[in-house]
Formats: sequence, structure tokens, C-alpha cells
Amino acid sequence: MAKLISRKQMWFFFSIIGFFISSATVWFIPLVSFDGELWQRIAAYILGASFWLGLIAGFAFLVILNLMRRKEKHRASIPFIWFFRNKIALVFDIALVIGLAGVIVMLFVDGLNQWMSAGILFTFIFSLEMHGMFNGENYKFVSGKKKILYKIKQEGEAND
Repeated sequence: MAKLISRKQMWFFFSIIGFFISSATVWFIPLVSFDGELWQRIAAYILGASFWLGLIAGFAFLVILNLMRRKEKHRASIPFIWFFRNKIALVFDIALVIGLAGVIVMLFVDGLNQWMSAGILFTFIFSLEMHGMFNGENYKFVSGKKKILYKIKQEGEAND
């Protein structure tokens, strides 16, 4: 029997899709131009709109998930920039370091292939967004890796 996904998993997934759409638009930058032919100008505006709509959608779904987490009184750790909190985060954190190194190389190398540059930017932007998603409290909430605060308190009061 197929496992149904919960609402929190659905919002988390939609957030990832929004961030992916936002990041993937970078791949198409070499094809468009605001000074080119009509189709290139139209595509440039569509690409820009897709970038911002994907980014806004990703954050909007993340806000909805965050509100759900707070409503359920999910216990959160002290806010800090975490790395390598789980296996999925490990993959994206390594990609983030590689992407950052690629961006630094792009700054100093002239004549780098446009498609390679777009790929490096995609890697950096998407891995940065996924770093935040998979190292954060919302992922722990969605994956069920952290107990809900009021359940912990109830168990502690029952033992007294």
C-alpha cells in the first residue's frame, strides 16, 4: 500500500520545487538577451519572472511549513549556521563548497564558457538553498527526527 505524504512533507517538497525552478532559470541565461530579437526579449522577461516566482514560492511554502512547526510547538535548537547535519545535507554542503569555489574561479578567469558559468551558478545557488532546507529545523520537523516539545514536557511531568 502506498504511503501517503503528510501536509508538512508536501509543503517541504513544494518549497524545494520552487527553489529548483528559481535556480534552474540560471541555466537559460546564455539563450536570452534584453537587446536581442523579440523572442529573446520575451524569453528574458519570462526567465526573470520565473526566477522571482520560484524564489517567492519556495519561501512562501517554507513560511507555511514554519508556521505549522511553531503551531505544533516543535522544539528547535539555538539558531546557528549548521553544516553536515544529515546525509542529504552532506551532499548539498559539499556541492555548496564546490559551487563557491567555482564562483571564485569565475571571478578571476576571463573567457569561461557561458554554459559552464551557468552550471556553476546553478550549483552554487541551488546547493545554498538546499543547505538551508536540509540543515534547518523544518527538515527535522518534516522527517520526524525531533520530538515535539509538549510531548517531552508531558512525559517529564508524568515522571514527577
